[in-house]
Amino acid sequence: MPAFSETVLLLIVVAGLWACLWTGALRWAALAPLGVALGLAAVTPPPFLLVGGQGGTIAVPRADGVVEIFGSTPSALPARVLGEALAARRLVAMGGVGSLATCDPWGCRFPTARGPLALTRHPAALAQDCREAWGIIASAPIRTPCSAPVWRESRPYLQRQSPLRIDLIDGKPQFTATRQTGRRWMPPAPVRRVPPAQ
Repeated sequence: MPAFSETVLLLIVVAGLWACLWTGALRWAALAPLGVALGLAAVTPPPFLLVGGQGGTIAVPRADGVVEIFGSTPSALPARVLGEALAARRLVAMGGVGSLATCDPWGCRFPTARGPLALTRHPAALAQDCREAWGIIASAPIRTPCSAPVWRESRPYLQRQSPLRIDLIDGKPQFTATRQTGRRWMPPAPVRRVPPAQ
């Protein structure tokens, strides 16, 4: 099962406390919040992708339970952590055996329902990716306008906030930091988005 939300965890805790604090038939009432928690966890869709802080590892889940890893080897610790969060059946290197992506030394393109998603490591790849990809996630500096949406995360940001969850809401990416910066009252740093060229 993929990593679940804090709401699911809270319901599980409430169910456990109820079962421990009450005796007799009242203890069975703990099954209600537990059932709701398990139901929510089962129907929560996995993220579109997860981005880890160590070297900007990116994990892209597939419908068949395989998770493709970009920016790291599947055996590396960041890749394994992201794979566990996505309940991966198997980890494969993006562009390697069993991968759906096409890669070159500058990055990879992963097929999605909206078109190819480019994961770019070198500024030289941005020009072609801007023409052909529907969206770009870049770790390279971006110095030129791009007609496709481009999102760039700095390594210090990812190390503080990672893993960064990216969901597609009505076709638009929504970024959620899954770890705070040490103080619960401090909001996560804003995600920097490069606007498309007009």
